Amino acid sequence: MTASAAEQARGSRLLSVMCLFMACVLPSAPLYAGEAEGRPAAQGASHFRDVMLAAHNSERIAQGVAPLVWSEALAADAAQSAAHLAQQPDPVAAHGKTGDSGSHGENMWAGTRGAYAFEEMTGSWLEERALYLDGPVPEISRSGNWADVGHYSQIIWAGTRRIGCALAVNAKVDVLVCRYDPAGNIYGHHARADYARR
Repeated sequence: MTASAAEQARGSRLLSVMCLFMACVLPSAPLYAGEAEGRPAAQGASHFRDVMLAAHNSERIAQGVAPLVWSEALAADAAQSAAHLAQQPDPVAAHGKTGDSGSHGENMWAGTRGAYAFEEMTGSWLEERALYLDGPVPEISRSGNWADVGHYSQIIWAGTRRIGCALAVNAKVDVLVCRYDPAGNIYGHHARADYARR
């Protein structure tokens, strides 16, 4: 495959993340990733947890902030949110409209079922680094829209201490949700300053 063909294939896969959701009201099951049909047994709950923690903590350490610890309670909350979103016709549009994250932060990703490795799912959040500005929220994006880097700033938010993530699937879509405590993206504050809403 040529470089151009590889870029085109990657672009097509990424486009599917944004545009797939018109007819996906199908039964879903909340899962810790790896229990999904068709995923190798080696990608069980502990592998999923390890990948999520590694993706977050390697970036946090690189940015000079303390690593996160895993919370089963947050993972259970994330599983409920992911299952709900996977039942919606458009999980991306439905995200943030339920108001059920409480005082927790939440990152959400959705894409074609089985097409993405766990590292690619979190990798899309980490790619927001290219637009990130180290300023106070909402002045944190080179694009002028803080939401373009909101996943990334939550990942590196210094006041956040705990994380829990879960994956839900339906016949067409994987939905990843990570919950964060305390929440990040607090108006007027910098991600890497040690501020936590208690």
